Amino acid sequence: MRKETKYEMVGIIIVKDWYGNSGYANICIETDQEGYERIKKDPLQDYLSFGVAKVTYCEFEVFKEIIYRTPKKTITVAHNEPIETITSGTPDTEIYQTALEYPNYVKIKY
Repeated sequence: MRKETKYEMVGIIIVKDWYGNSGYANICIETDQEGYERIKKDPLQDYLSFGVAKVTYCEFEVFKEIIYRTPKKTITVAHNEPIETITSGTPDTEIYQTALEYPNYVKIKY
């Protein structure tokens, strides 16, 4: 039996561009164990590759899924509640509220 672990990280990043303007993105990241550990170690990344000056805040709810595979069947065990929340940086309150009010998620494989 093969065992595979996947993570889905749902959240917000707040960024500053080269002119000092702030913006946000609601993102949903699908990743494996290695990607999860890299994000946990350094969460303030430009996941969308926009070329921003700085990611100033991020907040992710982490969901875990374990998949067991045999030649004849696949069993998936999924957590319905987040296993943890990763936050880093300082949020711009106005931008953060806008991100919560107008969620439009971008799905990313990391």
